[in-house]
Amino acid sequence: MEFAHKFFKEIMWRSSKLHVADELQLPPQEERVSWLTFSAIEEHFYQRQHETCVSYAREVIESLKDDILKRNVPGSVSSDALDDFFVTPNEAAKLLNSLLKLRQACCHPQVGSSGLRSLQQSPMTMEEILMVGQILDAIWWSF
Repeated sequence: MEFAHKFFKEIMWRSSKLHVADELQLPPQEERVSWLTFSAIEEHFYQRQHETCVSYAREVIESLKDDILKRNVPGSVSSDALDDFFVTPNEAAKLLNSLLKLRQACCHPQVGSSGLRSLQQSPMTMEEILMVGQILDAIWWSF
């Protein structure tokens, strides 16, 4: 494999942004950070999603660790087995799926497995979502 890498490195060219900057005339990259504050209900919803995400990720990681130990060292368990492991695309997808749901929960409360309304029903409009949020906030603050 090392031979192939050295061989192709000599004959292949990979362009980077630096090599083609004059041709593309790209403006400088700009980054903007916006900090948002959750309402009490949004915070509760997000925390619930976060706890689910963490719990699922721990399960997947433990399962991966067990699979790696079995895969690399048949018949015995060695701490060296974890030093040289790889994660298959399917395993990575399982792990990242819960993070995706957490990110989606921040974007829209109906996305993911624990939204405000079942996906079998028509999606709520933004006005309906805001109204539900106001009602839940009023209930929350009345206690």
